[in-house]
Amino acid sequence: MDKENLLKLLGAAQAFDAVEKGHIQSTVEFVLNNPDPFNSENCVGHVTASAWILDASLQNALLTHHAKLQRWFQLGGHVEPSDKTIMSAALREAAEESGLKDLKFKDEMGIFDVDVHLIPANKKGMPDHFHYDIRFLFTTDFPDDMVVSEESLDLAWVSLSHAIEISTNASIVRMVNKTLKMTSVKYGGELDAKGF
Repeated sequence: MDKENLLKLLGAAQAFDAVEKGHIQSTVEFVLNNPDPFNSENCVGHVTASAWILDASLQNALLTHHAKLQRWFQLGGHVEPSDKTIMSAALREAAEESGLKDLKFKDEMGIFDVDVHLIPANKKGMPDHFHYDIRFLFTTDFPDDMVVSEESLDLAWVSLSHAIEISTNASIVRMVNKTLKMTSVKYGGELDAKGF
């Protein structure tokens, strides 16, 4: 995995708000100060790759009901040694966790979102650690061709308004707002965890 390519992408990333600006800065510092920031065995934290997947209408997002965390999130996970780029890691994770084969990467957008969040300790001996999550936007024309992976309790296509009802996660709300801004949909102000 190429650290320099990731740093270049992070340098071009446009923060949506002050919170994401802080996430981008923290991620840059983490990548610069770690010889292998992608190593999932790093107990301090590691870079992960995620996919914000929309249907062709750009009105519905695909969320996974995470089996371990028991909450709804975008698809994504750890970077593997075989991944050549952070984008290919996000695509691999999205395909593995959804079964979708026609995912289209919106490469003109570069990084769609950056989020740093604490992951609780697990039974495998990994203590609390941070995920420096790099998210990319994908679309699909065939949203019904899905397979639920063993890492998930369920997959669901949800409207953007419903996405922030079933997941009060601040980064999901931010990605919904970014999607609305991108598609120039106006709902009389920004969204919050309470809905439109």
